[in-house]
Amino acid sequence: MIKHKTTFFAAMALTFAGMLATASPAYAQSLTPISGYVTSIHGDAEGHWAGRSYFVFALDKAGPCGEVYFHVDRTKGNYKDMVAIILTAYTTKRPVQIWMYEKPDGCVPGVPKRNLVYHGGAS
Repeated sequence: MIKHKTTFFAAMALTFAGMLATASPAYAQSLTPISGYVTSIHGDAEGHWAGRSYFVFALDKAGPCGEVYFHVDRTKGNYKDMVAIILTAYTTKRPVQIWMYEKPDGCVPGVPKRNLVYHGGAS
């Protein structure tokens, strides 16, 4: 009996993980997807180098705001997850896909050429 319950829960966990892997972020229709490789890191998980407000990384292509630099806002709930995804993608040389709002909402306030990340993932 226990073996069957374990198998059932394992199957459910794999199904749920597959759904998460293929799901798009909420309101994906209003977001711009960008795929690319992380070429450099300009801040660590504690916000050093990038200041106290953002974790900054560069992609191999420019975003809709005009530059290759992308900012992850430290005040957002997914901040630690996004930093972990970006650092993992950078060290393993895997592509990332990020979503951001169109200009001007997707640009960093005060630095209009910098891109503000809303959501993201790595493959």
